[in-house]
Amino acid sequence: MQKLLTSTLNAIPPKAEDTCFEDTDPPFSPPEPNPEESERDHCVDRIDDELTVVCRDDDDVCYHGSHAIALLSQQIGQRDLLPISRRQAARLRARLQLARDALLPFFADGDQRHVTAGLISAEKFVTWWALSKDQRRVQPSYVSREHRLRVRWLQNALHNLSIIDELDESAGTRRDRLVATIKINSGAGK
Repeated sequence: MQKLLTSTLNAIPPKAEDTCFEDTDPPFSPPEPNPEESERDHCVDRIDDELTVVCRDDDDVCYHGSHAIALLSQQIGQRDLLPISRRQAARLRARLQLARDALLPFFADGDQRHVTAGLISAEKFVTWWALSKDQRRVQPSYVSREHRLRVRWLQNALHNLSIIDELDESAGTRRDRLVATIKINSGAGK
């Protein structure tokens, strides 16, 4: 028994720092990302970010909506556009559907159907964007002239509302300065 315990104690391995390992494998490095894929993923993320702000119902809903649709419009015009993943497409379509509820209150009743049509066309484009290049050649209707025009109308309408908001803000600032100046000059500001 004594002999068994002694041989077990002697068999304790040395400390890790006392052991030298020779690393024969080269260090692992992940593959370099394809620049086109990185750019595409970045664009999808930017569109998603802008639509997320729209869905939060912040002050600048139309501004961010305009930017999201502008980014999407830029993609429509590219010839050899890399497909997005199904998950990315589902995410963008869901955001566009949620954005509808946030955007409609900014438009008169007569224009709300154009907003809805523009968002539906944007969703169809996202669906088309997720198709392989070969599948796109068979289904060109997703980027038809009408869909492009609807998306463009939506982008312009949101941009115009954003400009109106900026003008109103600027007028409010000017008015506040004028009131402050009048108060100071009349002695009421003291």
